Amino acid sequence: GSLMDTEDQFDVIIMDALDPQDNVEFADALYNNAVFLEAIYGALSEKGVLVMQLGISPQINDPKESAGMNRNRHIVMSMIEDMGFQSMHVYEERHCDFHT
Repeated sequence: GSLMDTEDQFDVIIMDALDPQDNVEFADALYNNAVFLEAIYGALSEKGVLVMQLGISPQINDPKESAGMNRNRHIVMSMIEDMGFQSMHVYEERHCDFHT
């Protein structure tokens, strides 16, 4: 089964897929898919929480997200906001040396 096939409600959904900055066709299919994101939204309980790993934090000199390598990140965050999530919290930490 999948989220689209279930009537179950979840308190927490964690999405730890590939980075939206990855230059592969599946990244576009995953992060530009309103049907998939609506299924996640619909599967959350009333006070449910969605946790998404959205790749490397942008740097100060990066182009705006809608134009650069963070385009998919911008799209998915915009779609989530439009769906009606009550709040969105972004945690960015570039100095943890995770990708070194």
